[in-house]
Amino acid sequence: MNSQDITYAQLARRIDHSLLKPELTEADIIAGCELAQRYHVASVCVKPCYVPVAAHHLVGSDVAVGTVVSFPHGSSTTATKVFEARQALADGARELDMVANYGELLSGHSQAVEADIRAVAEVAHSGGAILKVILENAYLSDEQKVLGCRLAEAAGADFVKTSTGYAPSGATVADIRLMLATVSPHVQVKAAHGVRTLDALLAMIDAGATRVGATATAAMLDEFARRQAGSPASEPLASEPLAAAVDLKHHRQMQDQHWEADLMAENESTPQSKAELVARITREWDALQAAIAGLSEEQLTAPGDGGWSIKDNLAHIAAWEQYMLAAVLQGQTAAQALGVAPETLQGLDDNGINDILYRRNRDLPVPAVLDAARLSHEQVMQTLARTPFEDLPKQFKPDRPEPVIEWVIGNTYDHYREHRLYIERLK
Repeated sequence: MNSQDITYAQLARRIDHSLLKPELTEADIIAGCELAQRYHVASVCVKPCYVPVAAHHLVGSDVAVGTVVSFPHGSSTTATKVFEARQALADGARELDMVANYGELLSGHSQAVEADIRAVAEVAHSGGAILKVILENAYLSDEQKVLGCRLAEAAGADFVKTSTGYAPSGATVADIRLMLATVSPHVQVKAAHGVRTLDALLAMIDAGATRVGATATAAMLDEFARRQAGSPASEPLASEPLAAAVDLKHHRQMQDQHWEADLMAENESTPQSKAELVARITREWDALQAAIAGLSEEQLTAPGDGGWSIKDNLAHIAAWEQYMLAAVLQGQTAAQALGVAPETLQGLDDNGINDILYRRNRDLPVPAVLDAARLSHEQVMQTLARTPFEDLPKQFKPDRPEPVIEWVIGNTYDHYREHRLYIERLK
């Protein structure tokens, strides 16, 4: 498979979303896991101390939990590496990125390097995990890279990997080709360090990498979606004109004109129990799914009177659910929840946020939007399942008088119903 025929979903499954920077907090890890779920990447790679956090937040998802062993220098003793690997598996990791002892490799101690890798490979495989061995190519000659690959394969590694991200240089196309040519077909190659653009990502795939470590996951996949849709690359959110505001205004006018009677007629009191809340969310979600069932891609993408397609409505619902999860239920700031600089939000009301979300999602392909809507709903239900009901009537923030439950209602069953009514009129 190469960059000419790879699909959006296939590209996403080549990415290990990296969350290894030493300054990352637990909130950053949670946000990174949510991003990984939204984009359906292959895995997250988190610091060992946050494996339990990632495992908790990714339970039931299609994103694997990965972590590192003897990172970033590879100089721990074999016994320490084995302990780290066992602990990571016990905490929920299913992919281990181990740093080979490249000091020993540079010293010519091949048997020690192989034995070190084999010990960790045995632990990984006994726990149903895969092992990727990082060689840290920046410090190796081509001959040493070849030797490192051969030792890793002999020891039972599933992948050989270029870099940790903490050396002077990272993945190169030449190194990926060299490593691929060295190992047998059952051993795969992972590129890491410096892959920050879509073109760089595609170049690594064309060279033969089947996994790529990345921090710019969202930017690269969004750019791929824009290219697939034939749209030009967008400018940064803060500087892009609010061109979609007209469509949003028409959208709101249609709501006011057509939905007021429906919404007033179906107005309900606040749920008095978690079971009642969940039942209402489930009822309206099922109704929304029934409204879009069997629709063709042409029907899903055809713009309505207000400029929004059914796909746009679904992306809007998912985006606001993600915002609610991050800002309301997990305590992130609005800027963190939206992934923008704080100054971008200055002076913006909900309509301004709508514009940011619309522009971010408008070029996503239909399958990605449908997956995002489903995943966001599942995350909401999982979060509510572990949230005590007595916490929901509490005030959102000291400067925001609304209780949390109003945000939940407004971004789940009320929102589903609102957009379902519009969708049914578009059909």
